[in-house]
Amino acid sequence: VFILGPPDGIWDISVSRLGHPLIGTASADKTARIWGVDSGRCLSSYVGHNGSVNSIAFHPTQDLV
Repeated sequence: VFILGPPDGIWDISVSRLGHPLIGTASADKTARIWGVDSGRCLSSYVGHNGSVNSIAFHPTQDLV
């Protein structure tokens, strides 16, 4: 899967183990994003952080990031 990420770099990647194939990214551009593995598209973007987002993780048994 090729992910066109933010220009500032991706600090962390997490893969969902439940349901739909998803990848989460944490980025230096102050965002966390959820990507569809099948489409390669950004499905959701979490904005509003004051600094770089350094880590991301999917919950192992619930549909949470």
